[in-house]
Amino acid sequence: APGTQVLTEGGSTAGVIQPAINAYNAFGNVYHYFNNAFGIDSYDDNGSQLRAYVRMRLDLGNGCTGANAAWGSGRMYLGIGNASYNDMSVEPDVTYHEFGHGVTDVTSDLVYARESGGLNEAASDIYAAAVEAWINTVPGGAANAATPIAYTQSPDVWTIGEGLRKNGGGPFRTMRDPATEDDLDRYSQYVSQFGSCTSP
Repeated sequence: APGTQVLTEGGSTAGVIQPAINAYNAFGNVYHYFNNAFGIDSYDDNGSQLRAYVRMRLDLGNGCTGANAAWGSGRMYLGIGNASYNDMSVEPDVTYHEFGHGVTDVTSDLVYARESGGLNEAASDIYAAAVEAWINTVPGGAANAATPIAYTQSPDVWTIGEGLRKNGGGPFRTMRDPATEDDLDRYSQYVSQFGSCTSP
């Protein structure tokens, strides 16, 4: 179960565990991006508080693991990692991605299964890429909220979780060439894996 609150907005980071600081900073980046780019206040455009739970072990249907992250009920959960993966907070784009799920939940509410689930994941990956490309452009980081929206490419923009693998392997996912991480990159592959159904 979630534990003790260790950091609040504007509070001191003295003595605070690094995963909480990482999540706090990444939340600031993604909040300012969506506010500047789209004029929305928090993930729901209602100014809702951003809450992150760090160093978690999650059961998302495949057993308990620290090598995952999730969004649910207006909260983000970041895994502690495991023998193969670092703590999920070390990569800001994981937070950007999860915040994107929050936006999707209150806008299109795509069902998290099959095609709509794929669109849900893709939207979060694209949001994460946009935030990262913007942060590359913002002098001094997202705290400079007056910076106009502009984008600067870098090798990591189109990848998710590039620093998570402890063995120095590739990113968790890449949008530049999905097949390199064993992800589908053509709809025909989806049909062959999951089948195709039509309504009568």
